[in-house]
Amino acid sequence: GFRGDIDTTQWNNGIHTLTAIALDPRANEKRIDIRVNVHNQAAPQIIAYDAFTGAQDGQLLRHRTTPTGNRPWASNDDAVFHSGKVTALGATNPHGAIAYSPAAYDNRVVEVEARLNPTGSTWAAVGFSTNAVWGWWVDGQIWLWISPNGHFNLMVDGTNHSLIGGAQPTPGQPTNGEHHARLRFDPVNRTVSAWVNGHQVATDAELPTGTTLDIQYAGFSSLHGEHGQTTFDNFRLNLP
Repeated sequence: GFRGDIDTTQWNNGIHTLTAIALDPRANEKRIDIRVNVHNQAAPQIIAYDAFTGAQDGQLLRHRTTPTGNRPWASNDDAVFHSGKVTALGATNPHGAIAYSPAAYDNRVVEVEARLNPTGSTWAAVGFSTNAVWGWWVDGQIWLWISPNGHFNLMVDGTNHSLIGGAQPTPGQPTNGEHHARLRFDPVNRTVSAWVNGHQVATDAELPTGTTLDIQYAGFSSLHGEHGQTTFDNFRLNLP
């Protein structure tokens, strides 16, 4: 027999074949092929984080870059700042996001989260979308909405699918009206987990069979938001 150590930290993930050569007692050469499945765990990474400190009231979100990650925001004209948070310009639909696609990060598991206050809106949401400035009822790819009437839902492909069987009562208590919403997406296994106010509301829920996603952005959105009432804060996009 033989033993030895091999450093695979610089190898690409996947199947590698090693060939070992040994001599038997009669000096005959023996070749042994060894298949090694390499799966190096990448380090956690914060893609973007923004607590919106220093933003001026009335400033458009799209004129800002995230302090952590240095990622430019994209938004429509309805996403503006008020009292250090993103809110609606008026009785409008604010949308804000940063560019993100799973393939750009080797299809690693990704999390997106924010604190949101749905007061005055139909709902406020966090998640992944195809477009940065259009309504998530069409362009939302995986998204978690919370309504001011005490319900939430986890949606896929616009409003075509709910991963939790329809709207459910919102768990936990908001802090100063803000709910903490967090999504985790596994692009390889096509599963979604979600938390609302620290309560896990979905665990590795599988995407519907045949669903094709086109994720180009991560961010937040609202339907019929109200200025100074419907708000978003503490946005984070990271690879855990």
